Amino acid sequence: MKGKILFIERSRWITIERLPLRLSQAGFQISFLCQPESIVNHLPAADKIHWTEADFLSQVESAVESFAPDLLICLDEATIHAFAAASASPEFAAFAARHGPLLQRTFGDLKTLKARCQRRFLCAPVVQERIRLPRTITSRDPAELLRFAEDCDWRIAAKREGSFGGQGVKKIFSEAEFRQALPEIVAVPEGCILQQWIEGEITMGASIARDGKLLSSFSMRRLEGIPLGYSTVVKPISSPGMDETAAELADILQLTGFFSCDFIVDKVSGIPYLLELNPRTVTLFHLDWLFGLDTAQAVQDLIDGQDHFQAAKLVDRPLEVALFPKALAHRPESVSHRAGFLHDVPWDSPEILAAYRRLYPKKIIRWAAGDSVLPRWLARLFPKAVARRCPQMIDRWIQSRRQG
Repeated sequence: MKGKILFIERSRWITIERLPLRLSQAGFQISFLCQPESIVNHLPAADKIHWTEADFLSQVESAVESFAPDLLICLDEATIHAFAAASASPEFAAFAARHGPLLQRTFGDLKTLKARCQRRFLCAPVVQERIRLPRTITSRDPAELLRFAEDCDWRIAAKREGSFGGQGVKKIFSEAEFRQALPEIVAVPEGCILQQWIEGEITMGASIARDGKLLSSFSMRRLEGIPLGYSTVVKPISSPGMDETAAELADILQLTGFFSCDFIVDKVSGIPYLLELNPRTVTLFHLDWLFGLDTAQAVQDLIDGQDHFQAAKLVDRPLEVALFPKALAHRPESVSHRAGFLHDVPWDSPEILAAYRRLYPKKIIRWAAGDSVLPRWLARLFPKAVARRCPQMIDRWIQSRRQG
């Protein structure tokens, strides 16, 4: 019998519904602690509990006692950071004593929970000895920062601690830009790290681990996306070097659960350098089938305490993948008339498609209408009115996309 999973989401974040949908279809019983307007409210689930003004730990404990889950899964950065902040509070010890086995299955070693949520952990000697990184520093000494930037030929990225989704990252390409940004970098209350800027391709790995050992891991290359932000079109790749880095990180931090790594592959040497660790789920995990992997089995292994490693093996003809609905929201023309790739639409969940139709009427209608000129103009001029008055017609257009 499959286990029970409580998904937790603090911030409203698009495309987080795919992993819960996949695990629900695999036979897991799921529930949510989420925002009232979250997209996951449209998924069938045993329970949906919405955040209130009460403190974080008490709401999590209430949801845990109500649903009695076997595993917690954090769907966004805000949730994992809230757990990390709560782990330093006096109340957390009592919370951990009451729910120790659940927290162990979810997070593994709680002593490293705060470290894995901080970019500055990349500066730890044990990380820099074992992981290939761009030159990285954390300091508030202006003189030290100036020397570092000069050694990097003034080409660096400044990353604010605790930021995510590309927010809080500043690209600096000249001495003048750095000197102008230096007071702001030094003054950031939560701190910044500086990394040498390396030109190359962005890649990412999606991994699951238990007690520091990988259960599964696969990699994607970014083809299109928001500058310094999320990817919209990706391609599956084979990268033993990235898998080795994920295994090293899992061992160093004794990771348990979902995590992902962002890399930059140097365009000259072809060497992947780790940029950062995301200690949570990401959009990619439901694409495990492209690698012959079974994320549902890895989750069951987390619950059962098993260490069955799944080796990734690419499908015969790896496709470019347009991530729905990010690719539409970013640049709909890049996915509307493009052969030879997978537009990753959740066809098996009409509730989710209907929810996105309401969230992004202009983008969804223009995409669903295809080459039909009149609907595209109606969507451009009156998207909300068309979405409100003609939902069945739009859903038929969407289904015709599947058949096409």
